[in-house]
Amino acid sequence: AVGMDHYGLDTDELVIAQSSGKLHRNFMGYTDKKPNALIGLGCSAISETKDMYVQNEKHVEDYESSILTSKSAIIKGHSLNQEEQSMKKHITELFCHGQTFWTDEELISSVINLTNPELIEFQKEDLIYLTKNGIRLKGDGMFFIRNICAAIDSKFERSTKKVFSQSI
Repeated sequence: AVGMDHYGLDTDELVIAQSSGKLHRNFMGYTDKKPNALIGLGCSAISETKDMYVQNEKHVEDYESSILTSKSAIIKGHSLNQEEQSMKKHITELFCHGQTFWTDEELISSVINLTNPELIEFQKEDLIYLTKNGIRLKGDGMFFIRNICAAIDSKFERSTKKVFSQSI
């Protein structure tokens, strides 16, 4: 198993990257390289840098119209502030390495909320090992990685409306 939803043989690039600590994940999945930028091409494509996401037009006709008239097909974007960049780093480390450690500055600035009831429950269920310095997945923790990451993400909003995929 590589991360939460990829599998490979011992000789596969992702398995080697995981065992050497070089595994990376972006919104497209796991990779053995950490690019400075991921450029999405085409309708609905998403591009990513360390501190920004942008998405192209979702409707084919509008996308084509933008391209044919030499206009930008980008319809929305988001620049990540320092807190969001920090959270992105921790979530990526959990997904790729099963653990992450935060700085004293992150604790002081409340980037990480160690008293989050969901985190405490994950610890009681023996899915994580939580300390004041970091978090490490235990046992079946990887099966609940999306939920665990949502619990440490201060920007995550629970919704009753089904948007895309859901975790259990």
